[in-house]
Amino acid sequence: MPTLLLICNEASVWQKANNYMKSRPLAGQYEPVEVEGASIGLVADQYKAMREAFWEKLMAAAAFQQTRRVIALNHRGCAAMKIAYGLNKSSDKLIETETHRYALQEFRRQMAERLPDVEVETGLIGLDGKVELLKDQRLGPSPTSPSPTSSSKAKPRARDKRR
Repeated sequence: MPTLLLICNEASVWQKANNYMKSRPLAGQYEPVEVEGASIGLVADQYKAMREAFWEKLMAAAAFQQTRRVIALNHRGCAAMKIAYGLNKSSDKLIETETHRYALQEFRRQMAERLPDVEVETGLIGLDGKVELLKDQRLGPSPTSPSPTSSSKAKPRARDKRR
């Protein structure tokens, strides 16, 4: 089953993604496709210009190479994410994770519209190279949502004095 691997074009990502693919029974059975920001490059407004080339390649691969799976791996510390959604999104790990989750889920949705028979896996490469698969279907907040500020944080609960 030929597989396309969607990854960011930052130099540090290739080796981490390749190591992940080697850990699965897919070594040598996939074709990497590098797009600035991986799924972010396919959903953020700043990167519209590169989308058509990716979708043409994917449609051709699905038709001629019988690609039946796409693995989309975003990564922490992504420069494209910082450009697309602002530096503050990567300074908080939860906000960064949910921003990536949003982009990956939007990519999954677009894949379902264009190629419903192609399986999609999504994941996030950590700074340590470990991949966290994002299997759940919940959609993260829109990347254009404002980041939480100190005034919007929930107040700590009073301690329960019973023991």
